[in-house]
Amino acid sequence: MNRNVIVECSEIPHKIKDTDEVVKIDLGRYSKIVKVRNKINIGSYIRKLNKYEYVDKRTGEVKKYDLDNHTSISSVRRKLRDYEEKVLYNFPGSVKEIFVTLTCKENVTDILVIKDYYSNFIKELKKQTEFNHIEHIGLFEQTEKGCWHIHAFIKTTDNKRLFISQEKLRKIWKHNGVYVMQNLNTIKSLRHSKDKRNERLERFKYFPKGAKMYNKSKGIISPPKEKLLYGECVEVESDVYRNISNKTYLIRNGNTYRIMNAVTTQLFKKVRTNTSQQSKDNILEVKENIVNTYLTLKYNETKSKIKSKTIKVVIIMTFIIFAFEILYERFLA
Repeated sequence: MNRNVIVECSEIPHKIKDTDEVVKIDLGRYSKIVKVRNKINIGSYIRKLNKYEYVDKRTGEVKKYDLDNHTSISSVRRKLRDYEEKVLYNFPGSVKEIFVTLTCKENVTDILVIKDYYSNFIKELKKQTEFNHIEHIGLFEQTEKGCWHIHAFIKTTDNKRLFISQEKLRKIWKHNGVYVMQNLNTIKSLRHSKDKRNERLERFKYFPKGAKMYNKSKGIISPPKEKLLYGECVEVESDVYRNISNKTYLIRNGNTYRIMNAVTTQLFKKVRTNTSQQSKDNILEVKENIVNTYLTLKYNETKSKIKSKTIKVVIIMTFIIFAFEILYERFLA
């Protein structure tokens, strides 16, 4: 397998024909359509035995994975894509979900240590709060200095509104830094990082081979996929869906710079044409901004010595929005 490849985003997305075979991925509120120009499946002749060995089905030979070199960018993209698809499918965005970032005061550089921290955090979260029935997925990521931190999506499965104060989460985490927000918009939560995507991909190259990039609970499932013609995809010509992203990635030979393959991805989002639903979306967006503002103020309260009156005003505004939403829903009913 030639690992010396370059992946770059094309300035002009490639057009997909109605007769082209594509893969459609159901992501709940979103749908992703993927078109691969050349159907080359390396996995078709490789069968994994364990994290160290695999069988080459063409020869029957048992070979060992190369664990000394860094993880390739293409492999990193694939694993991150798998993580993001699971998040979008299992976390549509609601008051039953939160997005949490967990950091450590000490410089943790061992992946096994940060994974152990995360497992204990989830266990204590169930013990020390009323939320016993939860599902979660946590991504392990390194900083520029090689220190580990965690980005986690957590949701309740019993229709309870999930809210845990930052102070409470910090006591449960026990390792210093905690940032929490309600996950009302999963796309925005996934784009939490201030770093550019390429910079994050470079850091993921140093992820230990054989180790999983994320931990998840059993209830987090993979999104369904199906093969069909592009013209058969209802998202393309439907008023119910809106195209929000259209990108083509070029896979080039690292030595000759020749294009080996091209992958075009289109992301569609379900839109609500009903006026009442649009109003609900507006309320949800305002509520998201107010809640996040409150959490930010609460987090910075000790450092910037914000007056308690400011916090009280934000709390009152939040309750007003919640009350207005309830009254509005009853009026529509």
